[in-house]
Amino acid sequence: MKSKQHLREAKEAKELGDISAAIEQYQTAIDLKSNQPIWVYLTLARLLLQKNNFKLAEHYFNLAFQLYPNNIKSLLGLANLAFRQQQWNLALARWNTVLEKFPESFLALNGRANTLIKLRYFVEAEVCFNKLHNEHSVQPNGLIGLAKLAMTQNKWFLALERWNNTLSQFPNNLHALKGRAIVFCELRCYVEAESDYDILYTEYPDHPEGLLGLIDVAMYQGHWNIALERAQRADEQFPDNIYTLNKKGKILIFLRQFKQAESIYRQIKNKFPEQPIGIQGLFEIAYQQENFDLAETVAISLSEQFSQLLSPIFKLINVYFMIGDVKKLELTFGKLLDNPELFEQISVYKETIRSIISIQKKEIKIAINHFKKATDNHEHNALLSLVGLKIIICAIEQNKLELLEDVLQIIYSNKRKPPISFRIELTSIIYQLLGCHYQNSKQYYLASLNYRKSIECNPKNHNSLQLLKELISVQYPLRKSKLLSKEVDGKIAIMIITCQKNKQIVPFLKKYLYQQLSIPYFFVIGNQSLSSDWFYESDILYVKTPDTYDALTEKVTKALECVYGLFNFKGILKLDDDIWIKNTDKFLNFIHWLEHECREDYLGRVVGTEGFMSTWMGRCYHWGRGEQNIINNEPYKQPNLAKYCGGGEGYYLSQRSINTIVEYRLKCPDTIHNEFIEDKYIGETLYLHGINPLEYSLSQFGLISDVDIEALHLKYLQAEDSNLEIDPNFIYKVIKT
Repeated sequence: MKSKQHLREAKEAKELGDISAAIEQYQTAIDLKSNQPIWVYLTLARLLLQKNNFKLAEHYFNLAFQLYPNNIKSLLGLANLAFRQQQWNLALARWNTVLEKFPESFLALNGRANTLIKLRYFVEAEVCFNKLHNEHSVQPNGLIGLAKLAMTQNKWFLALERWNNTLSQFPNNLHALKGRAIVFCELRCYVEAESDYDILYTEYPDHPEGLLGLIDVAMYQGHWNIALERAQRADEQFPDNIYTLNKKGKILIFLRQFKQAESIYRQIKNKFPEQPIGIQGLFEIAYQQENFDLAETVAISLSEQFSQLLSPIFKLINVYFMIGDVKKLELTFGKLLDNPELFEQISVYKETIRSIISIQKKEIKIAINHFKKATDNHEHNALLSLVGLKIIICAIEQNKLELLEDVLQIIYSNKRKPPISFRIELTSIIYQLLGCHYQNSKQYYLASLNYRKSIECNPKNHNSLQLLKELISVQYPLRKSKLLSKEVDGKIAIMIITCQKNKQIVPFLKKYLYQQLSIPYFFVIGNQSLSSDWFYESDILYVKTPDTYDALTEKVTKALECVYGLFNFKGILKLDDDIWIKNTDKFLNFIHWLEHECREDYLGRVVGTEGFMSTWMGRCYHWGRGEQNIINNEPYKQPNLAKYCGGGEGYYLSQRSINTIVEYRLKCPDTIHNEFIEDKYIGETLYLHGINPLEYSLSQFGLISDVDIEALHLKYLQAEDSNLEIDPNFIYKVIKT
């Protein structure tokens, strides 16, 4: 087949929309005959651009230039190619080359001016746009460029004046109407913005800009349901339009209608595989649902498919900042350094590069000075975030903690402040880094304190949670106790809540009750004077909390935190010290069921909103039990939000429930304030995380509550003194008044 036949087939495939087939035919034609007309090379290069094959597109633009050096189109193609890849310095150099050979080129002058905006060379851009307008006054591009330049600098009133000037000379110009409407939205003149978009919709019915703009106006005002209605109308009028689909997807994400949004972005991904919008939308869905593992996977996929873009790397940086993954942030920083051409896609130049070089030389103070100049001159971006973080890491590594304040002052006090969310995430990471610093020097108290502050700053910092958990296991080697060794992993443990006042009955309960069961167990007593969070001795876990009724919630959750950090039990059966087991066989069968068959996370005797605790007992049940007079004389004033398992009879918590309770308390420590009804706090915390109680009265399994253990203890001592046989099922029960 001759070259001309391949060109005919390429043209037919192009007209049918089969871009891949057209590319193949054009390449075959060139292989058969290398000296083709210039339009063949240019058409092929443009088709390759549609497929994001930038390297091959550049090859054919260069080939066209070599064969036809006096034709401007190949040079324009190369300049546009660099612009599209956001390689601003390269694009500027290429526009200059075009203008050297063709100084009157309207397209080159317009391209150069727009590139200067991207490089934030605003004075030069204004000169260029003025020249464009003076030399090509019949075209609106010069006036449009001047208006866009004002918008880029957030000079909204100047931009409005320039758009008005453009429309006076070019009435109903699509770009001018759209630009003015955007300015009206920024100035909160929504009626005027809607009017301009209505004109756009009327004057240009075949273009989606009018409807898309009307959607934006509704979104600006927070009228999301109206925005969705307009997006659906746009979708019907412009089916399979990537921009209308994307707008609808964004609205659905904001309305948290994630399944519908996912369907739209998968549709975009399948129909427009050469565009990143589909994958970007899937990333945003995962991110908004706080599925950060999936968000990371999607962003990596986006980065691999669109390696020429910086936005996928920025998305990864956002994920890593959110979850506090410093190691991956440093790896990303290294990748950016290996690809300096990506720097051109953002406003970051000499001072940022100098700061990076100073970091590499460990010259922290010099790096800070350059970093300040960079933040003074450029909008906040992910690279500046990474540079700031890298300076902080180096300062901590060199034990120059006093410099942290300088870096934070630059970030937080600069007129170009980063988003508040980022400031919170960065503060959380700083506490995390300080925690690691103190842990490495075995200052465990300070390490724990900083990890906790990190979690409080950013509850989504998963790394700090894991680091705190690992720190607990390093700091408290309770596994040396045979009772709580690794051999009990996957077992059910019994946690008995007692107090210093009742400590004398602990040996009795151990001897006649818990030692007979061959089940992991431990007692819990509060001791606010401890020098550490926990201390374990003789099967008693002492926790650094008050040992009073008022502090029962704090005491129980602090004990669960120890379990969370040190043990891998399948679950915990929480009991009080007035519980007795009257039927050991039944009880052991129950434990076996919990260990091997139970799939529930939370069970016990359910009370709460529909039970007796919802009325008078919930308001005054605590009277006479607390250490503070105000507790004893004031009614309980907290609302009942959910059913929960009553603590008097005991309740079961799975490992999932324990993790949920502990992590919630670490993330939101203030929730425990003024909440002294421990079982209610446990139940409501689990309810907030989708875990509901299962009615499962433990009394049917051999447990009996509200026992006067002291009286029972005395009865057993008397029996021992008299050499009487002790019946294991013998119970001396006193109903408390």
